Amino acid sequence: MANEEHYYELVDALKRFNRKERNLLIRYALGDAENGLRLGEKFRESLLDALTVIVREDAWWATDYHINWLAAALDLYVNGEEGVGALRDNLPSPDGSQLVKGNQEDVDMVIASGIDLILIEAKAYSAWDNRQMKSKIQRLGLLREFYDRIAGPIPKPIHFHLLLASPRPPQHLDCTVWPSWTCSGAKPHWIEFPVPNSPLEVTRCYGTGNQSAFGDHWKILKRDRIL
Repeated sequence: MANEEHYYELVDALKRFNRKERNLLIRYALGDAENGLRLGEKFRESLLDALTVIVREDAWWATDYHINWLAAALDLYVNGEEGVGALRDNLPSPDGSQLVKGNQEDVDMVIASGIDLILIEAKAYSAWDNRQMKSKIQRLGLLREFYDRIAGPIPKPIHFHLLLASPRPPQHLDCTVWPSWTCSGAKPHWIEFPVPNSPLEVTRCYGTGNQSAFGDHWKILKRDRIL
């Protein structure tokens, strides 16, 4: 039952940093306090197929979870209340970037299931970008290094997973330098993310109809395809 205890300790740590108003409002509106928000069976099956991880029915999840919060939640999980207020080295990467930053870079979805921590990045209507993902992967690598360092011999294991979700599989992502836990060989872990295929958008424009951020008109546009 040790892993079960660790699961609830990890969830408690993650919950304490989850301050996204929209996520908390949705939980309240859907009766999370009474029943807990359950992940759909089909979605959990897709996670099993992609990661070979059995995601429990009562897995805890949150959206738009800041990477700063993830670092702090892992610290709290390992060190308990003794870690509150303690100074931590801000792990730098080879290019000088740090784990904890003054920005709101986040993970689109976090799922805790047993001792599995699943981090999901999603694209609905835009393409995957190597430069953007390189920055995100580098920081998540620092996150994993930080956890490995503070966990040490403490028997509180976590299995990290990264998963991409989009309508179509990523075509041009270079995963050759990604950490092993973020991909499978040369391919990222991926699940299909079905989205409406006739999306509309609003854009500003001039009276001529030419798009411009300085335009004094606006119009509705139909997107022809999903990237």
